Amino acid sequence: MKTFDVLLIAVLFLLFCSSSVVGAESDSILLTPEDMRGAYSVVSRQGTSVHDPSIVLRPGASTYYYVFGSHNAVSYSKDLWKWNTVYNESETNALFGSSYTQKCSYNKAFKTNKVTKVMRLNEAGDTVEVDFGNYDASAWSTALKNSDGTAHTIAGNMWAPDVIYNPVMKKWCMYLSLNGPTWNSVIILLTAGMVQGPYVYQGPVVYSGFNVTSAEATSYKHTDLEIAIGNQPSLPSRYQTGNKWGDNWPHCIDPCVYYDKDSCLWLCYGSWSGGIYTIELDESTGLRDYCRTYKTTGSGKTVKEDPYFGIKIAGGCYVSGEGPYIYRDGDYYYLFVTYGGLNPDAGYEMRLFRSKSPSGPFKDIMGNDAIFTSWVKNYGTASNKHGNKVLGNYRWDMMTNAEVAQGHNSAVIDPSTGNAYLVYHTKFNNGTSAHQVRVHQLLKNAQGWPLATPYEYHSEIVNDDSIASSLRFDSTQLVGEYQVMSHPYAIDYEHLAYSSPKNICLNADGTITGQQSGTWKLVDGTSYVTINLAGTTYYGCFVEQTIDLTNIKAVCFTALSGSGVTLWGSKADSKAVVALNCNKLTPSFKSGAIVSEDLTLPVSTLLGGKTTWKSSDEGVISTAGKVTPAAQDETVTMTAMISHGIYYAEKSYNLTVKGNPSGLQIITASPETEIIYNILGQRVERPLFPGIYLINGDKVLVK
Repeated sequence: MKTFDVLLIAVLFLLFCSSSVVGAESDSILLTPEDMRGAYSVVSRQGTSVHDPSIVLRPGASTYYYVFGSHNAVSYSKDLWKWNTVYNESETNALFGSSYTQKCSYNKAFKTNKVTKVMRLNEAGDTVEVDFGNYDASAWSTALKNSDGTAHTIAGNMWAPDVIYNPVMKKWCMYLSLNGPTWNSVIILLTAGMVQGPYVYQGPVVYSGFNVTSAEATSYKHTDLEIAIGNQPSLPSRYQTGNKWGDNWPHCIDPCVYYDKDSCLWLCYGSWSGGIYTIELDESTGLRDYCRTYKTTGSGKTVKEDPYFGIKIAGGCYVSGEGPYIYRDGDYYYLFVTYGGLNPDAGYEMRLFRSKSPSGPFKDIMGNDAIFTSWVKNYGTASNKHGNKVLGNYRWDMMTNAEVAQGHNSAVIDPSTGNAYLVYHTKFNNGTSAHQVRVHQLLKNAQGWPLATPYEYHSEIVNDDSIASSLRFDSTQLVGEYQVMSHPYAIDYEHLAYSSPKNICLNADGTITGQQSGTWKLVDGTSYVTINLAGTTYYGCFVEQTIDLTNIKAVCFTALSGSGVTLWGSKADSKAVVALNCNKLTPSFKSGAIVSEDLTLPVSTLLGGKTTWKSSDEGVISTAGKVTPAAQDETVTMTAMISHGIYYAEKSYNLTVKGNPSGLQIITASPETEIIYNILGQRVERPLFPGIYLINGDKVLVK
């Protein structure tokens, strides 16, 4: 940083952070109502409720973003802020079809696959074409009853689709999991000519739960196992797990499909149970690549690779972890996994790992592998800390409720801007299980770790290249009053605990003061910053954002510690903060009111603003609101001073305090009042009427 810049910052530092009562400073700037007009306004959200949202970008003259989720939920948006619903779970929607022009009910959509031939390796290692056969995916996932003895249906069990455009097939490909009650699930492929469908069933991609109960309907003979690993006279012993399938093997739900740097197509999948696996797909069909073979490495809970399920990349041993999502950016493949349970009070939270290969190993910033080799509780108040914590339960000032149980995310990079986005569903601490989609931008720090920005995306154009190549602010803009919050691993999710902001000041001399202290330093020529706060060092970057549900601009930072904890900071536009807090300051009294009792003087401190009160006659009304009447009526002006940074505004109230000609001490009657007598000498428990009474022999005036 240049010397001249430092001097400029030093001047502003004195203005921003040195005084607790800004209005008293000669260098502070008083804002008039005209100055504040338009500085703050509310912005409405047109949200959408898509559980397990998977995002896909539809390019063209106008870019559209689609999110596909469980229970056939589909929505789209042009700006990632205003969403429009396309489908919900209904037999009459047009999401599925018997052909690309003829829609059909989901109860009929998955019975007959369109692919009839596939390529595979024969025993000699030659590539040959074989009959694919027919696979009734509906029959497979509904073959067994629920634990309560009721029939298991397709309705309510179409989970977590992932949609991708396949340029070789020239089709939109939907990978959808049909969930069965005893691991008898299957991930299937459907294709469409248009992103909104209808999607036509092509065939299964991978099965789980074959023959776990010895029921013929879930025999491996009804799966593609033998096409993948060769003819089997009986079910291989390693898959003969009885009703303990999940101890060793994956549950085939929650698909994610992506291209690697060599344009090869990969599927990762799995939830809890035996872990999360990956296999390579055939780009010409979108199905499994049956010419790609996998070894048998490990056994039982130590399996690392399996001829049918592919390569284990995360989870295992029934450790929590679902909704895997991988996206490639530069040299790395980034793996998101959601830990915990999906209810608001069940600890749902996103963790992040990375690898230079689709097959792993995927590791977090601390070097922990995403694979577990024994059971641990890996979320909430547990001490286990696998995976960078992307974000957790939190509430900024302007949020009505805290957001909790965020997860089952996806991510996308817009090739036209280079912007990367994190998309997930969140729930709330409002006593319901309602959920909404949220979109935050992803920006990498200097160490190459993606970080979610503090607020939702709202049309900002910023990408990793611009962060790495320039300081996106005048350096003086970075100094000032911030709200900060961290996202620690340990959180009492069962009681819906959440992070809330603290107030700090980034000073021109590189120090941090306020509710937490430390130091900060820019990386020259970039928007990267190193922050040491309360003894922890974080590496992140600065970015401009818009505060959720407002028009208020803010200088923000997002940063990551060496132990995987995310830190957010936000410095709102000072004029807007003053305008906001003026608007929110609503005393119970109005100018011109007559008062006789002590006042409650409200303060509004949203977005780090300050509110203080002053009195024109502290002998009659103190700055704490205590009323002491004079011998006669007095008019007192009470003034609220609302400040942030170098700006402040005043709101004044002229109040008349009724006089006390008797000069007697005035008290307010309450159950705690001392022994009291009326002027006739009669003891009373509590005065029923205002008047003069005796306490300890002294006359007092009771209000």
